Amino acid sequence: MEIFPLDIATGGAFCNRTQEIARLSSNIESTTHTLITAPRRMGKTSLVIETLSRIATPKLIPVHLDLMLTSSPTSIQQYILKAVGEAISQISPIASKLNIAGQQLKKALLSLRPQIEITDDGFKIKLEATKPPVESISDALNGLDALAHKHGYRVVFYMDEFQQLAEMDENETLEGAIRHAAQHAKATAFIFTGSNRHMLSLMFDDSARPLYHLCDRIVIERIDAEAYATYLQKQAKKRWKKPISDASIAAIMTCTQQHPYYVNVLCRHLWRENTPPSEKKAITAWSQYVQYERGRIVSDLGKLTNNQRELFILIALAPTSQPYTEQYLSQTTFPRGSVRNTLNRLEALDLVIRDKAGIYRLQDPAIESYIRQKQQGSTLIHTE
Repeated sequence: MEIFPLDIATGGAFCNRTQEIARLSSNIESTTHTLITAPRRMGKTSLVIETLSRIATPKLIPVHLDLMLTSSPTSIQQYILKAVGEAISQISPIASKLNIAGQQLKKALLSLRPQIEITDDGFKIKLEATKPPVESISDALNGLDALAHKHGYRVVFYMDEFQQLAEMDENETLEGAIRHAAQHAKATAFIFTGSNRHMLSLMFDDSARPLYHLCDRIVIERIDAEAYATYLQKQAKKRWKKPISDASIAAIMTCTQQHPYYVNVLCRHLWRENTPPSEKKAITAWSQYVQYERGRIVSDLGKLTNNQRELFILIALAPTSQPYTEQYLSQTTFPRGSVRNTLNRLEALDLVIRDKAGIYRLQDPAIESYIRQKQQGSTLIHTE
């Protein structure tokens, strides 16, 4: 097992998040719907999957629906109907009595035409829509919940990249259909996550939108340095039979700013060495990684307007709690009146965050390190 994975971390590779797991577990058990928000690559999916692996609830059917590839109400409909069909296929009383199942399905699913397909592993249920997407989605989710409740099952319906709905035609009617199903659910807990926090906020925080006040919210922050130190020492003893120095751990935390993805990136490299890394080795490895990412970073910077890029670079070099003071803004060249809108846009793009201490800084520590390296580096060309 990779102890520093770059995608989903579970089991022995999962670090901390004790409070978040406890809260999400409680929500699932009480059928409380949850919105999980965090900057990109902070471990939202890992949190959900690890929580599900620890829950002792019997007859639990977890459904993971990634909506990133959806682009229309029809594609949303197809994804949800497929997921609902597969979930219903896991309900044992239905699987053991196909004829009765067909009658139950027709009654429960209303506007949908269920098809039972016999397979080597048992059977699959496919759902064909006979009504527009909004009605079909509502019927499918309500029908799944009714069947699960009837047979003593619990369903977790995890919808990732949920902000995709907001960019579609009929977006608010789609949101309304999901709210209707969630409000009436007796056996289904819905979990919503996405990579665009600004869009999710518009969907769930606007009192005029259907999903307003539907969910409990869990905000994922960066993992505490002390928790990371305990985890890294444990992994060091497994790898080298001895601990690594406190200075080395401090260097890893400083370079990565405790961002879970980048901690794993750096430690993945360091743990390949034959001996525990020194403080200098950790810093050097991080610097090399940042240079390796140069192409991606330059591309991201190139997507910003001139004003956005100027303020972005200033925040990278000098994180601040007071971005609107004259002293701070004297370092910029664009009109003062546009600063607030520029900063708001950088926050909406998840490029700049305001941390627990109220400091505005870059969300991505690799980009921040790159900008600082370029600012501090020599402009001379050295030749042999």
